[in-house]
Amino acid sequence: MVKVKISTVKAKGDGLCRVDGRDVYIPFVWNDEEVELKPTRNGFNLDKIVIPSEVRIKPVCPYYTKCGGCRLQHINNETYLKFKLDTLINTLRQKGLDCPVNDIVTLPLGIRRRAEFASVCAGKSHWFGFNGLKSKEIIAVNHCVLLASEINKAIPAIKSMVSNFSGDVFVTSADNGLDILLTGKNYPDFTFLENMAEFCTKTNTARISWRASADMLPETMIQIAQPVIKVADVDLKLPSGCFLQPSREGQKIITDKVLSYLEKETKIADLFAGLGTFTLPVSKKAGGAKVSAFDIFSPAMASLDSVKSKGIKTFARDLFALPLTTSELKDFQAVILDPPRSGAEKQVLNLASSDVAKIIYVSCNPATFARDAKILTEQGGYVLQEVTPVDQFTYSPHLELVALFETGK
Repeated sequence: MVKVKISTVKAKGDGLCRVDGRDVYIPFVWNDEEVELKPTRNGFNLDKIVIPSEVRIKPVCPYYTKCGGCRLQHINNETYLKFKLDTLINTLRQKGLDCPVNDIVTLPLGIRRRAEFASVCAGKSHWFGFNGLKSKEIIAVNHCVLLASEINKAIPAIKSMVSNFSGDVFVTSADNGLDILLTGKNYPDFTFLENMAEFCTKTNTARISWRASADMLPETMIQIAQPVIKVADVDLKLPSGCFLQPSREGQKIITDKVLSYLEKETKIADLFAGLGTFTLPVSKKAGGAKVSAFDIFSPAMASLDSVKSKGIKTFARDLFALPLTTSELKDFQAVILDPPRSGAEKQVLNLASSDVAKIIYVSCNPATFARDAKILTEQGGYVLQEVTPVDQFTYSPHLELVALFETGK
């Protein structure tokens, strides 16, 4: 065993210490704690907390430290929120960005409407649950404190249903039932197909789909009802595999913030629009704004297009390969963008050369946001007016944010 003291906790939630003159990162510890580490083939694992921090608390989940999802359940709420806020501010300052950062908007437990489970079969053995921390181990679970109750209730039945299936099991709680997407090389077996209708009735599942890999469009196996998601009081058809905000409550908070930044703008582009989370509410603003929605996922654009709103135009377009050009951006007074974790560097470079007066950036990754924000401020002359963090990813180091840029030209 090796006894060390944790010097600090880094942005990803791991504690930093020194062992034999080199940096070692250990999860589930806190600043100034004395711990014992057990040597392993690849480094060290936490074996024992010798002197705990005064902010350490009992985790709310029995799977904590085993499941790879949560990393920050072992500290009190005040410390947890301060860590996230300080990490965001430091990430911005490292890029030379100094702007007002609002307090973190928090969300309750038990509201996440999306979950990704792993299912592995080998011979007569079957493992089902969440992926373990930094390992291929699957942690069997019968509930998760973050998930909505309708998903938790269905976990035992889902586990039984996929007992002969190896792959990923994506579960989404639509407004009218569960939507399940299986991703795996082999098509589900006959027993699965035979039991689908009974399973759907038992678990209030509206649809089950399958695809061989994540880059393929899903094939519907059974559909009891068309899954729908309500956006701005409109029931939108939910395409299988479509991106959604993790919770309805988080979606409303972010949407309200986006709307608060729009005043007299009537020509708006919604980039990485998904299922129209912002497109529809913005188009319904007083004055009837005209919104052009762009997203690579054509089924989502088709669903949004089916609304037949005169104020909305949809474009299925890969904004990574073909970002809107400076010439195209001339048509818009404001741009909303909500890219994946990798950010939108190519699109932001074009925005920096544009005359768009207002940019509203929604991000789930402060690091790539800071990179893109530096481009907008240094190369484009935009002013970062404020950032509002939203804790959609409770107990993880991840953080959502909404930011407003206005032209300084």
